[in-house]
Amino acid sequence: MREEIYNFWHMYDSRFPLNVMMSGISYCDKNYRIERHGEKLYSFEYIIDGSGVLEINSQTVYPQKNDVYILTPFSDHLYYSSEDHPWTKIWIVFYGDFADYLFKHYLPADTYIIKHCNILSYMNEIINLSSASYKSYSGLIDEISVMLLKIVLH
Repeated sequence: MREEIYNFWHMYDSRFPLNVMMSGISYCDKNYRIERHGEKLYSFEYIIDGSGVLEINSQTVYPQKNDVYILTPFSDHLYYSSEDHPWTKIWIVFYGDFADYLFKHYLPADTYIIKHCNILSYMNEIINLSSASYKSYSGLIDEISVMLLKIVLH
């Protein structure tokens, strides 16, 4: 397992309508498994390749190549990649009033997977923005907010 992770937890600012906590790319192996209970976070995770399972709020879905799975605040979720064909995925973890607004107004409640939804170009742009060391956090948030709106509209 290998990951490229950009961590912004230490830059959190309650004055911003959006905070990005982390973004990255995961090259999963057959042992990849994440479980969370009740955290106040959103996440978009785009599957570049492979397959796996997401169990969230009593639903089970099977994200695979070209799908997006969505993690929502306060959810109980467990996700893991296939042993035979592990995920390669690109992701972002975020929260705030802007995220609440996007999800309330643009995505049906209890939406946890969107099949055949190629958002790779938007996610690559998020990773490019995340890796740019010259950016201020407020500038990063402004640009990622635009990318998140594009993702939701897509």
